[in-house]
Parts: sequence; structure tokens; C-alpha cells
Amino acid sequence: MTAVGDRELWCPLESLVHPILTRIEADSMAWLDAHDVMPPHRRAEFRSGAPAALGSYTYPRGTREGTQLATDFITWLFAFDDLYCDANRIGSDPVEFSAIIGDLVHVLESPADNPTLPVARALRDLNGRVAAAGSPVQRRRWADDTEKYLLTKPPAAEW
Repeated sequence: MTAVGDRELWCPLESLVHPILTRIEADSMAWLDAHDVMPPHRRAEFRSGAPAALGSYTYPRGTREGTQLATDFITWLFAFDDLYCDANRIGSDPVEFSAIIGDLVHVLESPADNPTLPVARALRDLNGRVAAAGSPVQRRRWADDTEKYLLTKPPAAEW
């Protein structure tokens, strides 16, 4: 039971976290840094939000590889949102924002190409890892859902 104000809430699920949360989180941030997705001057603030911890709470019983892949994708989503969707120069320019979305969709459709944007190179890596971890149908579903996410993200100017 959990108390909220004067009410008790019952949840049938126990609270769990992956047993190697710290390692998964560190590896996810190292992966993001290896792709130079987050500029050095924004890394400390980005890390303070602990985006890489979410995967360990979402998949507390997942395999090491599966939880790491999910965590890296969640971290990528947060980084993409911070860099391109929040109120910043690129996020407020619909033309430039659309070009970036086009580059990311192209990565999902043509993973053999070598993108120039760090966020696109990291997405290409994720795409390959999803393909290696699952069937072609599972990879296609992931790519389709990621494309839908990207195509429905409004630039910051629309918020």
C-alpha cells in the first residue's frame, strides 16, 4: 500500500529496478557520448535528468542486452527531444527541423547509408542493433513506430 494524502492506493505490482541499473545507465551515457549526440556543454544538464535510468525501471527483469538496447533508445529519444524539439534554434525553424526529420527517416529506410548528423548516426546504430536482436518483422515494426514518432513531433515553434 502507498499513502497519497489521506488515501491508500493499492498496486498489485511490486516496485522493481534492473539489478545492474548503475552499469546500464553508465553504458547508455557512454554510448550517447561515443556518437557525440549531446554537445559537451549540455552533457551535465542532460545527465542530471537521469534519462538512462528509465530503461532499468521499465525492464527490471530484462536481459542485459535487451535492457541496454531499450535504455539506449530511451536515452536517444530524450536527447533528440532536448536537441531538436525543445525551444532552441533548430526546433524553432520548421524548415531545418523538417530536414533533420527527413534525415532520420532516411536512416530507418536506408540503414546502409552513412549519415553525417550525430543523432542520425546513433539512430543508425540502434537500427542495426534492433535488427540483430529480433526478426525482420520486429525491426520493421520498430522502424515504422519510430518513423511515426518522428513525423508527429512538432518543432518547438508550434508549442
